[in-house]
Amino acid sequence: MAAPPPLEKLLNIPARIIRSTALVLSLTALAAHAQSGPPPGGDGARLSAEQVAEDPFVGITTDGTVVPDLYPLTVTGLSTDAVRDAASAFIASLTDEQRDAALYDVDALEWRLWSNVDDYDREGVSLDEMTDAQKSAAFAMLDAVLSDQGMTEVRDAMQLNRTLGELTGELDRFNKNLYWFTMMGTPDAETPWGFQIDGHHIAINFLVVGDQLSITPAFLGAEPTIAPEGTSDAGLSILQTKQNLGLAFAQSLDEAQLDQAVISPEKVSDDMIAAAFSDNVEIPYAGLNAAEMTEEQREDLMGVIAAYANDMEEGHAEAWLDHIATHLDETWFAWIGGTADDAVFYYRIQSPVVLIEFDHQTHKPLANVEGYPRDVPVRTHAHSIVRTPNGNDYGKDWLAEHLATHH
Repeated sequence: MAAPPPLEKLLNIPARIIRSTALVLSLTALAAHAQSGPPPGGDGARLSAEQVAEDPFVGITTDGTVVPDLYPLTVTGLSTDAVRDAASAFIASLTDEQRDAALYDVDALEWRLWSNVDDYDREGVSLDEMTDAQKSAAFAMLDAVLSDQGMTEVRDAMQLNRTLGELTGELDRFNKNLYWFTMMGTPDAETPWGFQIDGHHIAINFLVVGDQLSITPAFLGAEPTIAPEGTSDAGLSILQTKQNLGLAFAQSLDEAQLDQAVISPEKVSDDMIAAAFSDNVEIPYAGLNAAEMTEEQREDLMGVIAAYANDMEEGHAEAWLDHIATHLDETWFAWIGGTADDAVFYYRIQSPVVLIEFDHQTHKPLANVEGYPRDVPVRTHAHSIVRTPNGNDYGKDWLAEHLATHH
């Protein structure tokens, strides 16, 4: 597993103090376990503000220095009415107690406290606590910002979490309703606002500023990635297209290009870098630069990127892809592992305005189930993440520009 980022690079602490927790964990321990499993002791306690070194949010960079002027506030002509109406309806459906648990300021620290591990003490309101009407309202809010593809990925990740519960005999720990929603700010056409969904193998952050929409960080994963025979959802799968497109692109490279792209030919551990608690991690460019690719390969690389961007509603996905394409000559493709049809691997696509990681992981809970191997990367456990480097994760650059302009 890749080493966790240094303590001083993990989280930002604004003036607002997050809710206290009964048990204190160190930042370093939690960052390390964000990829490998639940926090030490298995209690899933949250960090308190008193623990965190003061380190303002910077965003993911190559060397600690933010590239400026990458994310202008613009008028896209795209509508955000549907998600605003859906979010207002969701808030209206909540009880007073649920609103108290779920509503935060738009610049709240809660944005940065997501985790992809299962045993983590989350805030907000879970699907498990909601009535059927409230669940419908929550999914309507997601449906307003995600494409059919994106909604399918999210719902299938939830179902596969239940599959994991069936395989381990721990449905109280792994289930399709163990996902939490928090609202940041008030849905409004004039002011920024957003929401977050957070749970095992799903963490997506949505910010709306005018008619612009951000959905990063966006983490999706599953263990297993394909529900085996004998389970309730046998045959259900996730991340297969993103896996297969990445492999097909690596296989399309000639020998010299592949030699540049490969960081390591051996895939022996978990390699994802930008998972939870890595908002300020430094990741130098590595691999093969898109400027060294043929025009056909550049189009194929954009196709891999589109497999992730197209989880967003169509119009906003197109705007996002257009922005990414303007930096294609500054985009790098890096690879770890083999390129055989059945290979396990990691790949990273990185530019000033997008970071994508796909990683075949070692088994965690399934390592305790007969027939599933331990301590080796496998296709039956995969993670993916999309980030907006240089300061616009959580739409923070847009938010700062809005506040500077309007306040």
